[in-house]
Amino acid sequence: KNLKAHIAQLGFEEKVILPGYVDWHDMAAHWNAVDCAIHTPRTGNWTETFSLAVVQAMATGLPIIGNTSGSVPYEIGPDGMIVPEQDIKALNEKIKWVLEHPQEAKQIGEKMLWRAEHCFSIRHLNDCIYDIFIDICNGVYDPQKVDMATYKVNE
Repeated sequence: KNLKAHIAQLGFEEKVILPGYVDWHDMAAHWNAVDCAIHTPRTGNWTETFSLAVVQAMATGLPIIGNTSGSVPYEIGPDGMIVPEQDIKALNEKIKWVLEHPQEAKQIGEKMLWRAEHCFSIRHLNDCIYDIFIDICNGVYDPQKVDMATYKVNE
């Protein structure tokens, strides 16, 4: 009730849908109704290492709001929206910005899709691993191949 009242107070009743729990099997059917994806783990005793959920959200072409936990900023990259971990005010401001700037948010989503395809796709990962194995067979170490988010990204 409090959340619904707060949404109404902000005038976002037409923009915010609260579907309740959605099973992961059914999630694909809901992505078209989403304005942005939010991945802000509250880690405390652990660190987010590599979140498949972030890359899956990026692949939808939606803008993503992430936080400073572990690999989240790395995955989202320089064109994404990052807030400090557990900073509810900053998260609130980013969510409002997305709702108030749909065209700019869409452009961020397009950059997220590009990053998912060019940095984290299976094809890209296969290329990186293949090239690294060739180097290993030849006794070569190339530090340029260490980071799949930068390896051959602009070719």
